Amino acid sequence: MAGWTLWNTPGGKFAWAIVAGLASIGAIIHGSIRVPSHVKAQEELRKEFGTLRLGLEGFFYDIALERSMEELKPKFDKLHEEYKKVWERSRPDILGTMRLQRKVQDKLDLELKKRGML
Repeated sequence: MAGWTLWNTPGGKFAWAIVAGLASIGAIIHGSIRVPSHVKAQEELRKEFGTLRLGLEGFFYDIALERSMEELKPKFDKLHEEYKKVWERSRPDILGTMRLQRKVQDKLDLELKKRGML
């Protein structure tokens, strides 16, 4: 009941207008960028890239075991084709900035250096 008194004051009406306006803008943005479907698609891509990562770890293990190029080439070609298919399905993300890409690349480079692959 105390809230009704607040909303009837000039300051309360102004606050209510701001809250209602922000909620409307949020609903429009949420609907226009299709957040749930975008999150689902990103989760699916994350899983597929994770599977590729595991495949690459196995490939690196084969390299460490000094497998022959005849054995390695088909595995590499298969991983490369899978990567291209997943990459083609990924769309640029509005939140994927150059700074974020550089940060991820730096992290990848560091990990490859730790493993002696770079």
